[in-house]
Amino acid sequence: MKIYILLLSSLLSSAAFAKTEAPVPASTPVPESSKLEVKLDDKTAFTLYGFVKASTIAADHAVESYGRPNAGAYTAAGNPALSAHPSRGNSTFQVNQSRLGLKAATAENVNGLLEFDFVDFSKASPTVGSVVRLRRATVNFKNNDGWTFNVGQDWDLFSPLTPYTYDLIGHYFGSGDLGFMRIQGQALKKSGNWEHAFAIGFPAPNVQPANANNEYTMTPTFAWRETLTQDKNTYGFAAIVGHTEDSNTKKSLTPYALNLFFKGEYEKTTINSELYYGQNIENIGLYGLGYSPTNSQKLEEMGGFITVRQKLENHHGIYGGLGYARVSNSSGIVPSYHNTAGPGTAVSDVTAAVGQGYGIAQNGTARLGYEYAYSPRLNLFAETAFLYTQHILAAADKGRLPSYVHAQVLELGLKLDF
Repeated sequence: MKIYILLLSSLLSSAAFAKTEAPVPASTPVPESSKLEVKLDDKTAFTLYGFVKASTIAADHAVESYGRPNAGAYTAAGNPALSAHPSRGNSTFQVNQSRLGLKAATAENVNGLLEFDFVDFSKASPTVGSVVRLRRATVNFKNNDGWTFNVGQDWDLFSPLTPYTYDLIGHYFGSGDLGFMRIQGQALKKSGNWEHAFAIGFPAPNVQPANANNEYTMTPTFAWRETLTQDKNTYGFAAIVGHTEDSNTKKSLTPYALNLFFKGEYEKTTINSELYYGQNIENIGLYGLGYSPTNSQKLEEMGGFITVRQKLENHHGIYGGLGYARVSNSSGIVPSYHNTAGPGTAVSDVTAAVGQGYGIAQNGTARLGYEYAYSPRLNLFAETAFLYTQHILAAADKGRLPSYVHAQVLELGLKLDF
């Protein structure tokens, strides 16, 4: 009951409940149901699209968002070493997952895209401390042979489907969903019911001021995807491979991943699923678990997700899903934080490490939600999630803190498309 009491106390007067974008291949440039188009002349047109998402989130235990101890875009149960009160309930109100995009068409087969949101995982409840974050920036053009080229920062070609959830930034990342943003060049062509796609990309982001392994390796990632569409169902296979080398030790790895995906549409039911296997996949920028900061450990990993959405009568709908990821040789995973002071160290003396990965050996999520279309563009939602995570702890914390943790999350909110 703690989670529901917390939620009511933080949201007695707010409007609850919204709707996420329908699960579509990640290469889809603009949600067609949510856009405003302005034409300057016969060749130039601007399309503005986006949404406002406002929600309140309550959890009965600590959660984390991509390794940060807050619920802004929760992806796992929280590391007890990084949370001030790992077993204490908490709540927040968020609008930072709201989004704004602009598509500019300058010729019949040429367009560009800029897309932003306001997420900053280093801030728990930012309010006016939110900052603009660049999500996508691409130039897209099509030649006379039917090839489409996308160049810039865009969704990963390797993992094309979106789990159905209103945690629009957290998704099922780290628990079965892999692909996010990558700076890359893509080439796609449709041939009958098939789509052939290839991409060359930058290995992984580096948010630090100094060049690191990714800049010194100078080896791009290579991705390939084959997609078959039949009777509104989509079947596909994807592969990605890269090469990383530690600039100091000269140790190198060849991370790779294989992915099977399926999307089924049956009248009022939609199913999205992916199943993957790979090695050191976080070393090449995928949102998995296997990461070796010094390229010294081969970390095999497998996982996947399945989500189902069912439309009901009178604008109602339900949805849910399962996601899971696991590293088989977890002894090679490095903790995501530093604790050099020894047992009994206060959480204020423990610091999150940069460039050491998420320090998670396995992570699972089970989610169930309800949505209501209040109007064609305003949707209300309620979603609950159960998170189960195994963290790798520093030597000083083993036996003192639990490595297996769980949390239950309840999110209520609204989403207005425009």
